[in-house]
Amino acid sequence: METWNASVSLYKESESTGLEELKGRDDATIISNDLLGGPKAVIMPQPSSNLRSVASDSIEGRSALHQYYKLFHENYLEYALKVHFELQHHAPRLKEIVDDLRSRLRNVEQKLSHIEKNQEKIEDRIDHAFEFQENLEMRSRDLRNLPGARKKPLSKAEKDFKSELDGFSGMELDALRSSLEALEARLKRHVRSPQQQLMKRPKNVVQEDEISKLRSSLGKLALVNSENTKKVEVIESVLRTCDISDR
Repeated sequence: METWNASVSLYKESESTGLEELKGRDDATIISNDLLGGPKAVIMPQPSSNLRSVASDSIEGRSALHQYYKLFHENYLEYALKVHFELQHHAPRLKEIVDDLRSRLRNVEQKLSHIEKNQEKIEDRIDHAFEFQENLEMRSRDLRNLPGARKKPLSKAEKDFKSELDGFSGMELDALRSSLEALEARLKRHVRSPQQQLMKRPKNVVQEDEISKLRSSLGKLALVNSENTKKVEVIESVLRTCDISDR
């Protein structure tokens, strides 16, 4: 009898746990409130000390069995029948709940499959990002190793030469350019003046020595002009090189 009582208490505990799970899903309408609390607590009669020695076919044994059967029928069997009736009555509602749970399960499985597919793409993008970062780091190291990135300070001679070039880039270079322009203007005048004199004077008046002097002067001016032009180009090239190294 004690074993039967223990099994009944375990049944009640498992049943109450299942009912609490149903309450969380708003299924209180499936079973009425008076049944959700479980069967009523019944105070079991204390068995007599000589009950084990009583035969089941005796009057005392039959009386004890009838008493326990009546308690079981009134409290547990009737409760189970009521629950069974309400579950059958609400079977369509239970089917809807089961179908809804299955639909949710399918949606979860689809989302998991979609996440697994996207995970491969995300991993590929992460690998590509790591490769791109390594490429940037390699390019940064190459840039740091360039000669201009590790420029040494100028020596005293280089500083003097740079200051001299800066002086050329200032007033002296401008003066040299103005001198070249003046020489070019004088050269043009000298080139035009013999032609004009030849057009005005007769050929027999022009002396050969004057023509030779003019030609030699023009040659000297052209030579000086070309040399000055080359010097200006060299100075400008050196200045551009210095500007690039400073940057």
